[in-house]
Amino acid sequence: MRVTGERGYCWPFAISESLERPEEWAQMADGAAVLPIPRTIPGRVVGPGHNSVVRGSNNHELLCVYHRWADDGSGRQMAVDRLDWAGERMVVLGGEYKA
Repeated sequence: MRVTGERGYCWPFAISESLERPEEWAQMADGAAVLPIPRTIPGRVVGPGHNSVVRGSNNHELLCVYHRWADDGSGRQMAVDRLDWAGERMVVLGGEYKA
């Protein structure tokens, strides 16, 4: 599943037991029970896309760096949000920081 469009762009994620066998990757987001992350959250994040995951300055915290629409719709801007885990589920705590 991939949602595109000016304001609706988002992406899901997949998991695998092995990086060496791409046919074993399992798609985690089905668009209903498990939503793509990050995704548009009205009033917080609009049209997130093209992400990277990096370690924070404390070398412990994970951060998701991506681009999104500016609040006023004037263009794309970079955003950096914390990434965390809830059991086996990845969570991007979005809409907190804009660069």
